[in-house]
Amino acid sequence: MLSDEQFEELAVVNQVRQQVRAWRAAGYPGATPVTRQLSAHWTHP
Repeated sequence: MLSDEQFEELAVVNQVRQQVRAWRAAGYPGATPVTRQLSAHWTHP
């Protein structure tokens, strides 16, 4: 049942999210051209 589920925040997940956000804001430094293309594809509808 959904009512029995509990939300548990995972600190490591939030750290990864922050790092990815910073990486994106910096223009994807170190990413390959293919990774840049995929990121653009996934983030733009």
